[in-house]
Amino acid sequence: MRFLQIILIGLALCLAIPARADRLADADALYGDLLSRFVRNGRVDYRGLKAARKDLDACREAYAAISEREFEGWIVSTRLAYLSNVYNLTVLEIIADDYPVSRIQKAGGWFSGDPFEWPSVSLFGRSISLKILQENYIRRDYAWPLAYFALCQGARGSPPLRSEPYTGARYYEQAADQATQFLRSPAHNRLDAERGKLYLSPLFHWYASDFRREAKSVEAFVRKVSPEEWGLRDSPRKLSVSYGKFDWRLNDAATSKK
Repeated sequence: MRFLQIILIGLALCLAIPARADRLADADALYGDLLSRFVRNGRVDYRGLKAARKDLDACREAYAAISEREFEGWIVSTRLAYLSNVYNLTVLEIIADDYPVSRIQKAGGWFSGDPFEWPSVSLFGRSISLKILQENYIRRDYAWPLAYFALCQGARGSPPLRSEPYTGARYYEQAADQATQFLRSPAHNRLDAERGKLYLSPLFHWYASDFRREAKSVEAFVRKVSPEEWGLRDSPRKLSVSYGKFDWRLNDAATSKK
């Protein structure tokens, strides 16, 4: 009888392992479906997203069901992909809840404070802010500068939201592609080859210390991830750098009404 009980317990554990392992894949599938329906070329159909609130909730619940113990068993790229997806999904929820708005800071009304400091993120059974998620989990724990290009603040000035989720298998490739595509956006980043000057998004100024740690200078980091057509990666030419203003207007597929 005792032997039979041991066998049954062992079978139950074997069946439970793939079920837990599949939870991330299931969450990514739900989120991927949402992104494919409402995101085109970095712009979001917030009106349609708001009408699909049940789908947003399903994505949140699927990601929130993942435990910290499961998370700690993953490789770094899978952890970063998960955290990036949770961050971006939370931004979509905040904006969709109060849409139409002209920028994320107007969500919640005049007296609600900074949405990036709201306890809006469901992570490992706790409620934390987007700011804490980025600073304490992504920036502090992993210190990989390309991770910032995987995060979208719901603004035209931020790196564009991809129409696919980040995954552990492709995270580094996806984040590197994000950096290059972001630099290709002339509204926020451009090279003036004649003057030998880089005009960059303030994002490169905000995290300058991280970029310098990775490549000694912001300019050197930009060279590493710059579009091939810029011809900077092997060029010995010295460039100066200046930073513009961040465009907080909503990355809305339609014209905002307020």
